[in-house]
Amino acid sequence: TLISRIYSKHIKRVMFVTLAGLGNRNDFDFPPFASATQWVSHTPFVPSRHLRRKYTVEENVKSELSQRGLPAPIGVEIVNWKEKNFRNYEAKRSASKPQPPRSLRFDLRLTFAKPVAGLLALGYASHYGLGTFVPEASDL
Repeated sequence: TLISRIYSKHIKRVMFVTLAGLGNRNDFDFPPFASATQWVSHTPFVPSRHLRRKYTVEENVKSELSQRGLPAPIGVEIVNWKEKNFRNYEAKRSASKPQPPRSLRFDLRLTFAKPVAGLLALGYASHYGLGTFVPEASDL
C-alpha cells in the first residue's frame, strides 16, 4: 500500500508523507542511531516531573531511561547550557495544552557503563524533539 497523504479531522490542510529510509538500524550511518557510552544533549532536557531535594535531574533521567527499558547511567552531568543557547527553545505549549512542571532547560552529559544504542529522547515533550541526545564526538 502506498501512503502519500494523511488527513485529520483536527488539521484542515493535507499532510504529505515521504519515506526517509528503509532497513535495519545498522543500515543507517547516522549519529543519533549509533551506540555510545557518552551522550550529550542536542536539544534541551526539560524534566517531566517537579524537581525536589530528593528528586533531582539525575533521578528524573534515570526514571525516564527505566521507562524505556534502558540501563541507568553511571553519571549525569549538567553542562554549561549557555554555550548551546538553549534559551531559544520553547519549553511550554499553548495555554490549553499540558505544561511541563517547570520550564527548566538542561544541557546534560550521560555516561553509561556499556554502550547504549540511540535514539535517546528523554523528558517532557521528547516526542516533539526536546530532550534528544547524540553520542559525544569523542565516543564515536
